[in-house]
Amino acid sequence: MKNQTFKYLQAKDYIIAKLTGKFATDYSDASGTNLLNIKKKEWSEELIKLWQIDDEKLPEILPSTAVVGEVHSKAAEETGLMPGTPVVIGGADGCCAALGAGAIDEGDIFNYIGSSSWISFSSSRPVFDQEMRTFNFIHLDENKYIPIGTMQAAGTSFQWLRDILFQDVLKTDTAKHIYEMMNEEAESSPIGSNQLIFLPYLMGERSPWWNPNAKGSFIGLTINHKRSDLIRAVLEGISMNLKLIFDALQENYDRPFQDIWLFGGGAKSRIWRQMLADLFGVTIRIPKILDETTSMGAAVAGGVGVGLLKDLTAAKAWCVEAESFEPDQRNHQSYQTALKAFEQVYKQVEPIFNQWNGVE
Repeated sequence: MKNQTFKYLQAKDYIIAKLTGKFATDYSDASGTNLLNIKKKEWSEELIKLWQIDDEKLPEILPSTAVVGEVHSKAAEETGLMPGTPVVIGGADGCCAALGAGAIDEGDIFNYIGSSSWISFSSSRPVFDQEMRTFNFIHLDENKYIPIGTMQAAGTSFQWLRDILFQDVLKTDTAKHIYEMMNEEAESSPIGSNQLIFLPYLMGERSPWWNPNAKGSFIGLTINHKRSDLIRAVLEGISMNLKLIFDALQENYDRPFQDIWLFGGGAKSRIWRQMLADLFGVTIRIPKILDETTSMGAAVAGGVGVGLLKDLTAAKAWCVEAESFEPDQRNHQSYQTALKAFEQVYKQVEPIFNQWNGVE
């Protein structure tokens, strides 16, 4: 197969090649290949040799704001774009989201909760974790880095519970308000969901465990638990996994995080906003625009590339705070107890998950 390969490209880079005829990638996407020396910011000769890769098949690496070329005539006919339109290389999705979230200055940190979820921040250096719970991308500003931790099933877990427990509601006119109903119901359950723990590993897990064999689980379920406890347990399970990611990033970074921006569909839930503030122990900042963070970052990169914007700091002006949520210290302490139980439960059942998948 490798002998039949002309160039190794990321998805966006393939589209750019079709538009312009040029083969290139940017530093952010290149840093996600495990083939880039992220300190030197060049393809790793050691890994190229180890994996027996033909380095001539690797694309040129450019800054995310670079104009790769122009839309050629054939692509213009096929797409309806104007021939000669400049094409900016752009960046990896999570890195575009970081820029769209205004994470530009040192220590700017944000949490995105969509189907999946991640926490990342802007740093002048890569942040390495000895336990390998987190990893690094290169920022759309190629002079900076984005240390990051990602989880698989965040909003997906909440949606799964919705589909399981609220099938009748989904068939009615009130379905559009279903998440509000679930959030209100969750508020009637106390912190710790009456000693019910949910492991949100419905699709295996990336950070902090990196275990594709992990499974979703309710631990501690009794006949006395109500639907409200299950809903809150799912929210808390997602949030506690994010707290483990947050802690892993903080442990390896020399500046304390004082606040964190929250984006995505999960940021629409007031109970979830306060839950994260209480768990993280920092201020949660909510922007006016919750969605399309990735598209905003890509738009800024494109605007800078073609000269419509001065530089990437323009993203700061696009990120305007609507409100904030301060942590309740009593709740924070209560959550520390729940977090320890959450972590202990995973470590106890992890061998079973691995055994089910034939891993000793």
